[in-house]
Amino acid sequence: MGKPLKVVEAVKIPTGHYLGKIVAVEFRTEPYEYTDFIIEVVIPGQDARRLKTGFATFLTPNSQLGEFVKQITSFKVGDEVDIEKIAVGQNVEFDIVNQPGKKDKTKTYSNIVNSTLKVTK
Repeated sequence: MGKPLKVVEAVKIPTGHYLGKIVAVEFRTEPYEYTDFIIEVVIPGQDARRLKTGFATFLTPNSQLGEFVKQITSFKVGDEVDIEKIAVGQNVEFDIVNQPGKKDKTKTYSNIVNSTLKVTK
């Protein structure tokens, strides 16, 4: 038997600019190969929440993933980069927007705009 889960109220994160920290990296292959960054979001007056944003797992100097990785470390064609090792623990800033669900347009979800994801010092 599994662990019982406590039902909690859904929290909507207002559209805006936020700070957070990358706490994990996940790799998925469905429906495409993606590198997802799990980010703990600092929400004034609330408990921290975790959101996910990702980029296609295609590391070139000009890809979205490459542009993000260049904020953390330098690399060149032929290098191997351990994304999880370099990204976890990084402080970041980003924008969140609320958008209707893809399957159920009556529901609204908070999403990180991945093009706004920037590493902060």
